Amino acid sequence: MIYLDSVVYAEQTMTVALGVLENGAKQVLGVRQGATENAAVCTALLEDLQERGLDTSQPTLLVLDGSKALHAAASLREGMEETLTVVRLGIPDLLRRTLATT
Repeated sequence: MIYLDSVVYAEQTMTVALGVLENGAKQVLGVRQGATENAAVCTALLEDLQERGLDTSQPTLLVLDGSKALHAAASLREGMEETLTVVRLGIPDLLRRTLATT
């Protein structure tokens, strides 16, 4: 599972790709300066992940915020065209609320 979202660090907006492993461990996979509303930032981050070895031939759950630019960038990446929303996954309510608000 990969979370893609923006955070503010040292007064700069950074878009972060955070991987969550099966055991729950978290790992920063990539960072770009700029917000998820910036299509160039989102595309560059996802392209970088693929260039560094993200295997898009295997299903990967991308957890996205409501950004249209982020969703468009994820949909354009080969192998990432099947993005899912938390609601469509059919997961329990508590986990769905947690994922939806993270």
